[in-house]
Amino acid sequence: MSRYTLRRTLSAPKERVYDFFVDPVAFSHWFVVPGFTTPADRVRIDARPGGQIQAVMVSDADATQVPFVVGFGELAPMEKVVLHPGEGERVTIILTEVPEGTEIEYQYEGPATGAADIAATDAMLDLMAAHT
Repeated sequence: MSRYTLRRTLSAPKERVYDFFVDPVAFSHWFVVPGFTTPADRVRIDARPGGQIQAVMVSDADATQVPFVVGFGELAPMEKVVLHPGEGERVTIILTEVPEGTEIEYQYEGPATGAADIAATDAMLDLMAAHT
C-alpha cells in the first residue's frame, strides 16, 4: 500500500474545518475536480462510524452526473475523521489547533499516490483554505 501526507494551515477554528467533512454545504465547496461541481443539494452525509457521504458531481460542460460514495470510519469530532473513498483506500484527517487557526493533516493510504493524485488532493485542500 502506498502513502502520502499533506498538511495545510487554515485560518479557521477546528469546528469550522471539521464541518468540511460533516456538513453538505461545506463539503460541496472542496470535494470537486476540475470541470465539475458537487452541488450541496446533491450531498447527503450520515456522519457516524459506518455512515456514508453520498453525493453527485456534475459536469460544468454538459451536466453529466457522476455519483459517488465515501464511507466513514472513525470519527472524533473536531479532532479526527477517517474516510474510505474507495476500495483499499483510507484517508485519515487530523485537526490540530495552532495559533494561526487549524492545521489539517491529510494522510492517504491506497493505490492513488501518483503525482496527479497528490496534486488533485492539494487542490482540494486549497479550496478548503479559500472557503475559511
